Amino acid sequence: MPAKLNICTFALLMSFSAAGSIGCALSDDASAPASTDSKKRDIGDPKNLGPGDVFKDCADCPEMVVIPKGKFRMGDSSGGTNDWEKPVHKVVFSYQFAVGKFEVTRGEYKAFVLATSDKWQGGCQHRTKERWAYNTSMDWSGLSYRQSDRHPVVCINWEVAKAYVEWLRLRTGREYRLLSGSEWEYVARAGTATKFYFGNEIRELREHENGADLRAKFFTFRNKSCDDGFGNRTSPVGGYPSNPFGVHDMLGNVSEWVEDIWQESFAGAPTDGSAWTKPEEWDRRVIRGGDWTSSPMDMRASVRGRNDVLSTYDHTGFRVAVTLP
Repeated sequence: MPAKLNICTFALLMSFSAAGSIGCALSDDASAPASTDSKKRDIGDPKNLGPGDVFKDCADCPEMVVIPKGKFRMGDSSGGTNDWEKPVHKVVFSYQFAVGKFEVTRGEYKAFVLATSDKWQGGCQHRTKERWAYNTSMDWSGLSYRQSDRHPVVCINWEVAKAYVEWLRLRTGREYRLLSGSEWEYVARAGTATKFYFGNEIRELREHENGADLRAKFFTFRNKSCDDGFGNRTSPVGGYPSNPFGVHDMLGNVSEWVEDIWQESFAGAPTDGSAWTKPEEWDRRVIRGGDWTSSPMDMRASVRGRNDVLSTYDHTGFRVAVTLP
């Protein structure tokens, strides 16, 4: 089992102040496309921000997209069989928030490590030809596959993700945090009610998300209709088109930690957008979204999973959110 986060990190945190179109042919050097559809405003005052606006609070902070207020039906209404995606229920967002346009990148996470002198190591689960295996010498900076600083950071446990958002909060003065499960699904659906934000057709996934494809030969459930050039690894963030809210890679590339504690169903779930943090099984947290190891059906917007707060996998990362005035 991975060791807990170096306690010195928290002491340092408390004293710290402050591309293009793809289909199935991406370049490993792809970078995030420039924001061309967002309104340009003076964002010095957070009250000036409106839906679709994009901002960064510092040079190595994540790029954020403002999400519109609204409501949606959370859960699986397409005939899936997972009890933990039901019952379908309405969630209303009466507040404005922003989310990472991309998953937190390796380069952005590196800035946190350098600033806090964090020495957390602890190994990582990775896929071999036969099975998932735990490698004690593997971590976010040294994987079994190649990454650049524009790839999403992986091999990050929930506690480390929480330390990162606390660092952002102290550095910027904004209320950075992990997304709640309902916020995540609201953003992933982006105003739609289909399996995927672009519709229900599995064959169209290859144009929108990085999942297990033709080259992912470790997985029998892979999408054999696509070869995106990445196979058994992540792709650079922003290489695929954004969803209607202007957010990238919500359904693929890496699965993402959220704030919520795992529950076996949505019975009794919050309906106001807040995280579900009842004390039962506090050490098992929710993971949302598909990733480069996922079958098409595990890339649906309603899919959710769980893991121990100290677990690390080479297909799991995270995305940040910030509450706005």
